[in-house]
Amino acid sequence: HLILVPNNQNNIDLKYKTPFDAEEKHTFGPVFEKNFLLDALRLQLFIENFNITKITGEIINLNNICFKPLEPDNNYCTIISLFQYHQNNITFILNESFYSSQYLECMQSPLTQQTKTFQRTCMAKYGGPIDPYMILGSFPINDSVPDYTKAQALIITITINNKRDSTQLENALLWEKYFLQYMKTYKSKWFNVKYRAERSIEDEIERESKSDIKTVVISYMIMFFYIAIALGRIRNLKNILIDMKVSLGIAGVILVALSVWASIGIFSYMRIPTTLIIFEVIPFLVLAVGVDNIFILTQSIQRDRRLINEDVESQIGRIVGRVGPAMLLTSVSESIAFFLGALTPMPAVRLFSLYAGMSVLIDFLLQITIFISLITLDQKRTIQNRFDIFYCIKISNKNNHEHNRWKWFKKNSKNNNINSLETTTPITIEENKIDDDNTHEIDGFLYRIFKYNYAPFIMNDYIRPLVIFIFFTWLATSIALIPYVKIGLEQNITMAKDSYMIEYFSALKQYLAVGPPVYFIIKPGINYANITASNMICSSAGCSSQSIANQLGIASLYPAETRISQIGTTWLDDYYDWLRHRGSTPCCRLYENTREFCSTNSVSHKNCHVCTRSTTRENITQEEFQEYLPFFLKDNPNIKCAKGGHAAHGSSVNLYRNQSIETSLIMGYHSLLISSNDFIDAMQQAYSLTSNITNILKNSGYDIEVFPYSIFYVFYEQYLTIWHDAFMNLAISATAIFIVTFILLGLDIISAFIITLTIA
Repeated sequence: HLILVPNNQNNIDLKYKTPFDAEEKHTFGPVFEKNFLLDALRLQLFIENFNITKITGEIINLNNICFKPLEPDNNYCTIISLFQYHQNNITFILNESFYSSQYLECMQSPLTQQTKTFQRTCMAKYGGPIDPYMILGSFPINDSVPDYTKAQALIITITINNKRDSTQLENALLWEKYFLQYMKTYKSKWFNVKYRAERSIEDEIERESKSDIKTVVISYMIMFFYIAIALGRIRNLKNILIDMKVSLGIAGVILVALSVWASIGIFSYMRIPTTLIIFEVIPFLVLAVGVDNIFILTQSIQRDRRLINEDVESQIGRIVGRVGPAMLLTSVSESIAFFLGALTPMPAVRLFSLYAGMSVLIDFLLQITIFISLITLDQKRTIQNRFDIFYCIKISNKNNHEHNRWKWFKKNSKNNNINSLETTTPITIEENKIDDDNTHEIDGFLYRIFKYNYAPFIMNDYIRPLVIFIFFTWLATSIALIPYVKIGLEQNITMAKDSYMIEYFSALKQYLAVGPPVYFIIKPGINYANITASNMICSSAGCSSQSIANQLGIASLYPAETRISQIGTTWLDDYYDWLRHRGSTPCCRLYENTREFCSTNSVSHKNCHVCTRSTTRENITQEEFQEYLPFFLKDNPNIKCAKGGHAAHGSSVNLYRNQSIETSLIMGYHSLLISSNDFIDAMQQAYSLTSNITNILKNSGYDIEVFPYSIFYVFYEQYLTIWHDAFMNLAISATAIFIVTFILLGLDIISAFIITLTIA
């Protein structure tokens, strides 16, 4: 998809020829400037014709992968552009009056088979019509009438087959890759070009995710240094290599990474797929939870005084017995909440919940086993005055012991109001009562703030009710503002700041006049050959006012409300027009001897006769309807018969065994959709519209279901139930947290309720 914006945005006056061969002037928009058109057509022709040679020697070009609606009769690719009005003939643009005249006629009547000025068709090389609102952008609309001649941007759409076959898909992806590489280096002095391919968003997210690897590594390194510094209780520069906790920091970060990889391994073994968000988000999530437990364990040990004759293992066991339940409570609550999040029908969220829950659980198990063992070893290292990392090096125990004795002496002297060493009462120091590990214990800055400032302040008799009041006021305000929360995820947010897609999205918003195509699919269950039933589908004279096509047509009159801007002609209307006997050369003809289809383009048409003598829809029999439908779907439109259905409706009807109709569709276009809310609302309106149509059909005695489809529905359908899913997940998670806290807090229902309310 290409959006070409002229550098010169001034209007120009061009001469054009009238049907009477006279010349007049008309003011055109900047898109119709000759040099701009020539450069734009050169770009289109290059894209059509460049070749890629695979390693196997196979040559890939656009013709191998594009959509060809009239294949095998017409092997040209579907390229929707302004230049199709003269079949991409570059010499036609050299004469301003030529192309301006042709463009004027074709924009007014895209189905014209022979223009009055040059007797040239307006149909594209691939055989289909070109609607001007698909190829021109940012044109004024006066009294609901668009003035295409004042367009400010040119739009080129190249349609590529998205095959399920792996080889064909590989070729399409390869072609798109080289197309994007070329467009990144393309420059023109006449215009700026914004572009994208179907793989663009995926490529840009992948590119950003690769750059995110650096972010993950840097974040883990920063967290590692923070843990290493914050866990250590540095007494002085002399003991810095003893007091620092670099080893524990490395171990803590490694355990977090191992827990994430372990969860990936477990679910990979269970054949549960992974997603990009798992690698980008879960490491940070588990790191935050894991670091919290690391600090709880380590600082609890640092603030504890080892009892007389208590070994390190016993001390660690006693401390874990004190803080372990809190770690168990938080980890189990978080893990269960994540696992319950897997109940959501949204696949990405379900996978994220499974991986996050397993990672948190494994991280907790590693911390209460491996990390506790490492803390025990580190504590012994500290007592033995060994350096961190360089464990074989230790400083003299005598100097450190004398330092501890002096610290202990000063502390006890102060507690006993001894201001001088000269005292009449001798002080005896019993060696076995000195806690070598804790005599140097110093309260941290944050610890002192919370202990001596924050805690007394928050527990004040006047502050406590104020805090509760603010909490519930905030809660009530948040609940009241819930209806104003906008759901969805903007596409440009997922792109890197230097991505070419940012400019494309901006151009899309500014220049496009129509949104993505939408298909209204009619499920099996209707006899199209029955005139009464077909009247509930078609839109021509004699059809029901409540038919599917008429209701869709009415909806397109209110694009701001329904998000439907255009509805194409229905295949059923065109089929009846094609089938009826009209004019000297009817569209539907058969060879007399073989009863095979005789096209109006056939050279030998002397032995052909009309399919039916019926001139009205009502007179066409069901047998005739069924017999000639396959011919209609294979007939190419031409100057003698513009209603051939191969180009416009070849894929609109699904025939069962090439006879009866199984499903069919009516194609239209959404209005221009920019934001995530636009896409969600368009999908909601389409579902609402088809639901009403289905109900009307059922009330008329036809048990038929109509449903909409557009390419973006699969990405936004999850938002239709997101409020219900969110409240259900919150309720389930809150219930799980309440049950876990209620059990682990010794059946304390009040504390469990307060914790659950605070979290919710």
